[in-house]
Amino acid sequence: MSNICNARNSVGLSQKQVALSIGVSYATVSEWESGKKFPAGKNLIKLAELFSCSTDYLLGKSDIPSLSYSETKKEPTPRERLASEFVELLGEVPEDKLEKFKNLFRATVEAIK
Repeated sequence: MSNICNARNSVGLSQKQVALSIGVSYATVSEWESGKKFPAGKNLIKLAELFSCSTDYLLGKSDIPSLSYSETKKEPTPRERLASEFVELLGEVPEDKLEKFKNLFRATVEAIK
C-alpha cells in the first residue's frame, strides 16, 4: 500500500472525496496510489495539506508522516470546516450534474460578494 493511500485512509477519505477536494479525477488518485504516476507541484502540496503530512512521506522518501504532532494537528478554520462539508455534499452530486452544480455554485458566490 502506498503512503498516499495510507495517508488518505488515516483521515478517513475516499479516493473520490480526495479527487473532488483537490480538483483531479478519481482515476488520477487511483494512479497515484498504485504508483503508476506521482503527484507533482500544486497537487502534491494540496495532498500534504489535506492529509496533514509531509510531501516527502507522500512520495515515499520518508516513513514518518509528519514532522511533529503540533505542526499537523490544529483546530480547523471555519473555511476548512465548510470546505470539508462541501466536499461531502459534492460527493452526492451525480457525475452528469457536476457542471450544472459548478455553475450554480459560482453564481451563488458572485451573488453574495
